[in-house]
Amino acid sequence: MWDRIIIRGKTASFRDPLFMVGLQPSLPVPPPTTVYGLISAACGELKNIDDFPILYTFSSNGSFFDLEKIHKITDDKSIRSDVIRREILLEPQLTLYVPAGLGIRFKRSHFPLLLGRSSDLATVVDITYNVELEEVHGECVIGNGLYQRGNVNVGEIKVLPIEFSDTAPRRILAMESYCVVKSLIKAEINVGYVDTSMENGIAMQLFSFNTITTG
Repeated sequence: MWDRIIIRGKTASFRDPLFMVGLQPSLPVPPPTTVYGLISAACGELKNIDDFPILYTFSSNGSFFDLEKIHKITDDKSIRSDVIRREILLEPQLTLYVPAGLGIRFKRSHFPLLLGRSSDLATVVDITYNVELEEVHGECVIGNGLYQRGNVNVGEIKVLPIEFSDTAPRRILAMESYCVVKSLIKAEINVGYVDTSMENGIAMQLFSFNTITTG
């Protein structure tokens, strides 16, 4: 059984790790590390992919590029400012599934919920407890999400961090290849999970420690 949490905001932005300088396009879907960070904020303690599995879908109503001032720490520990072009997603919605019993933590989040940057504040608009998900195989509706390469073989391939250390600076502990599927399409999936109470019927990827295949 799962608890379903629907989270919305005005803006969101998820840094694409392939772009390091100047232009900062956003991933169209948050990586698992961002979602576990959001869960950690709700719980008030660090949570990651080692602790429990999750599923989620994400959508937004368009995007635009804006100029943003940032501060960089140089090798000699001095700080200098710079201006970059960052892509901002509009009116984002995250539909998150966590193990039953954990959804109550989102009723009174310990820390503010963010969809990316510290300025991308989000709010919980609905919590549904004890939702059943149906396991599916073969041709299904997929999209609005990330899918492990091999589980789904369509979409743009991205290698993303799925676990960070809690040290400063943070270290990447695990990476995984995912197919980014932005819109809803019909495609083959090895294994997915569908919330039959939702009209879109999207087959979602399960993110868990057991699905990690690369280090």
